[in-house]
Amino acid sequence: MNIAGKAPQDTGWDADQRAVIEADTDARLVVEAGPGTGKTAVACARLAHLINEEDIEASNTWMISFTRTAVAEIRARLHSYVGDASFAIRIATIDSHAWSIHSGHDPNARLTGSYEENITRVIELLKSDEDVADELAQIEHVVIDEAQDLVGQRADLIEALVNRLPSDCGVTVFADEAQAIYGFSDDSIGRRKGGASKPGMPLLDRLRGVKSLGFTTFVLKEIYRTSSPGLRKIFSELRSDVLDKQKHRDGLHGQTAERIRALADQQGLKWTQMKVADVDFR
Repeated sequence: MNIAGKAPQDTGWDADQRAVIEADTDARLVVEAGPGTGKTAVACARLAHLINEEDIEASNTWMISFTRTAVAEIRARLHSYVGDASFAIRIATIDSHAWSIHSGHDPNARLTGSYEENITRVIELLKSDEDVADELAQIEHVVIDEAQDLVGQRADLIEALVNRLPSDCGVTVFADEAQAIYGFSDDSIGRRKGGASKPGMPLLDRLRGVKSLGFTTFVLKEIYRTSSPGLRKIFSELRSDVLDKQKHRDGLHGQTAERIRALADQQGLKWTQMKVADVDFR
């Protein structure tokens, strides 16, 4: 499946991908997307479909990602889908979006403040400032990428943003929870000074846990990145087991290593040169 460089409506999307891309403009979706399922392409095609087919104004859409590298890739792909309209889409990292709100609505905003102080102030603005509410009232759709990495104060920030958006503003959240399995899951994250964090509760759990927010879960299942049978099983069957908390137990790390060895094949892997830490479930 070659996605890059094609207009969304012309691409051979599978049924799951198309369901996400063509969902209602005001739909609120959590899209679980493992490695090789075309997550970034679908995220961009979702916005492109809304702009090209549903008359959503590009300037009224936001794309929030986790890293500047991802933002650059997204910007290039969106330009290939919607042309110069991509320049009107507000594509930025969560920290850049936060600073835009902070600097635009707080005359005392300063870059020299601590991260915690700045984010706390933005959350306050989101919850109570009417000028911020007026700005957000213009937003028609928000796409959030790499949401599994949003914990602590960043999760607080996105939670406050989603709560403040108009009820008819669509939100599409993309995540691969396996990517965060060895990362930001510690309960200590979010207990920083000045924060209003919910220790141990990542953003996805918060969004799914509040029925009034109206999120529905979609899953992208088909893997396109590799033809290796071993890698496909690692990125599907083994990944599912790693994500299943009921299967977490002592010795899981060693058992996972053994399963990687068993699934290795000459087309895609050399298990003798691999460590469990080398397997990126993205």
